[in-house]
Amino acid sequence: MSLVFDASAIIRLVELKPDKAVNALRNQYTVDLAYYEIGNYLWRISKLTAVNVELLLKVFNNVIRFMNVVPIGLNGDVINLARRMNITYYDASYVYLTIKLNAKLVTEDRELIAKFPNIAISVEELQV
Repeated sequence: MSLVFDASAIIRLVELKPDKAVNALRNQYTVDLAYYEIGNYLWRISKLTAVNVELLLKVFNNVIRFMNVVPIGLNGDVINLARRMNITYYDASYVYLTIKLNAKLVTEDRELIAKFPNIAISVEELQV
């Protein structure tokens, strides 16, 4: 089964199981927005901790390079989904790709899991 990982799930998987992240994410999907969301996460933690951001940047780039990164851009279907479900365009882009691929969405966003219980699961449910 194909899986679509949002940025929260990619981050969580790398944090929880760094040794298994590449294999879990290999040939799976995300949207190009994930680069920016992960970049923002790295920027935020670099301001709060003494973490080695350069090392983490390499880790995330290594993980994502094995994924299918799908550009969404400005998309009318995504905007309509966001409006209809009262979710952000960011979240709607992941949900849109998940529906398009007939896949499961892996996310740590509890609101998305609640709104889309038939397609959304958490990282813990992956059994990696």
